[in-house]
Amino acid sequence: MVATTSSLLDQAHDGDAGAIASLLADVKLHGLTPEVAGPSLLVLAARAGDLEAVDSLLAVGLNVNAIVAQDTTPLITAVQSEHTEIVRSLLRHGADPNVVPPSGFTALQEACRHGLTDIVTALLEHGADTEACADDDGVTALCYTFDANDVESARVLHDFRANANVMLYGMPLFLLAVDVHSVDFAKLLVETYGVDVNQVDRNGNTALMLATRRGWDDLVTYLAPRCNVNAVAAHGYSAVAIAAAAGNLALVHALYSVGAHLAPSKPVCDVCNLAY
Repeated sequence: MVATTSSLLDQAHDGDAGAIASLLADVKLHGLTPEVAGPSLLVLAARAGDLEAVDSLLAVGLNVNAIVAQDTTPLITAVQSEHTEIVRSLLRHGADPNVVPPSGFTALQEACRHGLTDIVTALLEHGADTEACADDDGVTALCYTFDANDVESARVLHDFRANANVMLYGMPLFLLAVDVHSVDFAKLLVETYGVDVNQVDRNGNTALMLATRRGWDDLVTYLAPRCNVNAVAAHGYSAVAIAAAAGNLALVHALYSVGAHLAPSKPVCDVCNLAY
C-alpha cells in the first residue's frame, strides 16, 4: 500500500488527473493514516477542490500547516485554487494563515493577488497579518489589492486596520494610485483610509501635481478642494504652474476656482523641462 500510494503521489504531483482521482477516492472510501499519505495528499485534495477528501484527511490528524515538498501548504493551495469552503475548513482545523513558505507569499497575499474577497475575509477573521511582506520588500496585502484593482478586498483590509502608508514601486501607494489613474482606489484611500492628500514623493510632488501633469481632469477636480492647491514641489513649481506649462487652460481655471495662485512659482520653460 505504501509503495502504491507513493507512486500515485508522484504521478499526482506531476499533474496526473487519474492518479489524483484514485488517491482521493481511496481516502474517502477507506481513509488513510498520516504515515501513509502525509500532508502532500492534503495539498492535492485542496487543489482538486475535494472537500470530502480534505475533511477525511484532517480527521486522521494530518499536519494542516506542513510545508510540503512543493513549497506550499494546504491552505495556500486552497487559496490559489479559489476553493473558499476548503479554505474555511482548513482554518477551522487550525490552519495558520501566517505561515510563509519559500515562495514568500502568505495565504492573505495570495487571496489579495487574485481578488478573492470572501477568502480575504475568512483569513482575516482567523488572524491573518495585514502587514506581512514577502522577503521584507514592503509589499503588503493592500498593495496586492491595488495591483488587482480590488477595491472590495481593500475595504475589508481596512476593517482589520491595514496600513495604507506603504510604498509600491518606489512610490507611496496613494501617489501611485493617482499617477496611474486608479480613480476608485485613490478615492478609497482618501475617504476610507484617511490618507494625507498632501503627502509628497521624493521630489516634493503632491497627488494634485501628479494628476495635473498627467492631465487627469477627474482626479484634479476631486483632489483640488481637498488639498493644499498652492503646495510647491522641491523644484519650485505648483500644480497651476504645471497646468499652465502644459497649456491646459481648463485645469488652470479649475485650480484657480479653488484658490490657486496664478503668479508663477517657477518660469514656465523650467516647469516644462522637469523630470519626475
